[in-house]
Amino acid sequence: SLDIHPKLKKEAEKKSSGGGIVTLLAVVITVWLVAAEYGAYSTPRVRDVVQLKANYPDEMIKVHLEVEFPRLPCATLSLDAVSKDGAQQQKARVEIVRTRMQGGSTVGHLGQDVLGSSAITTRNWEPPEGYCGPCYDVGKLPKHKELCCNTCLDLKRVYISHGLNPKVAANSEQCLREANALKNAIAPEEGCRIHGHVEVHQSKGNVHVAAGNAINAMHDSHTHHVHQLTVNDILGFNISHNIKRLTFGSKRMRQSMPLDGARFTQDKLAQVRYILKVVPVTGEGYQYGNERMFLYSASSHEKEVDISSSHFPIPGVYFEYDFSELQVKRDLVQQSFLHFITRVCATVGGMYVVLGLVYRGIDVILGKIFPDSDVSVASFPLL
Repeated sequence: SLDIHPKLKKEAEKKSSGGGIVTLLAVVITVWLVAAEYGAYSTPRVRDVVQLKANYPDEMIKVHLEVEFPRLPCATLSLDAVSKDGAQQQKARVEIVRTRMQGGSTVGHLGQDVLGSSAITTRNWEPPEGYCGPCYDVGKLPKHKELCCNTCLDLKRVYISHGLNPKVAANSEQCLREANALKNAIAPEEGCRIHGHVEVHQSKGNVHVAAGNAINAMHDSHTHHVHQLTVNDILGFNISHNIKRLTFGSKRMRQSMPLDGARFTQDKLAQVRYILKVVPVTGEGYQYGNERMFLYSASSHEKEVDISSSHFPIPGVYFEYDFSELQVKRDLVQQSFLHFITRVCATVGGMYVVLGLVYRGIDVILGKIFPDSDVSVASFPLL
């Protein structure tokens, strides 16, 4: 008869407590390995494929961030966005909340929905009865003569809606009043936490918090983003910070990002730049409606600010991003059932063979150690 598995007769078999313990150990290990194989089988595997990115030239991407500045008052801190040509991103939209902190406690909130706007409405100011703040250039238009701009934010929004630079409003009575009110309200050792998002073009640029007042300056036929600042602005600008979260695209991205939890403690005047290479991610579970998700790599660079030099970098924190021409297509691949069964059979068979070899090896070693006695695995007292 055809039989590839030779078997011993029952009377030739020898059962022992040692062999029982080895068998029990084999069963426990085999069950554990089979359970691990089932876990791997039931969990889809992530497969990444690099592709050329589809072209979205006019798409605006949200940058979600939450950063704490324990040494910077909110009244002196504002977020700005600059494009690759060095000009402020005029079409960028921003929704930022600046939370005033003192000794770990919250002492108030300030909003920001205009880029670079440090003068934001103080919540405590109530306009007098019958007060109608001027809208300046916009108010001169016939159809807007009755329009009121009671707050700095109202005025800047009106300017933006009519294609005017909101920075021009910085010297208005509303903005000057609110800026002075904020500076007078700075608490001792006040810090600031900024959280929210800013929408930027899907191209190279940066989002930053820097010392001084940012303006757009004309140079020949180009517009450049520059900062007006004094020595006092520089010396008091401590950029120690803690990055809680920084993501691109959908806020639903739950994956940990490279800058999450990053900290910087300033021991001297400095400028910190984070260089981010942003890659779009597509695939199942990585897009919600029109919201897309992005991954990024990050590196940081620190420069010392020496104000005695004729040229020195502006103290601040810069997130310089560049969107890759490639994208990652991420799919979830389910392991086949045949593959699972094959690995289970290999695990069970391999465990049977390996423990059999171990059992026989120990038996041989005991025979060498005690050649004149009948000591074996079956009779060894520890087993």
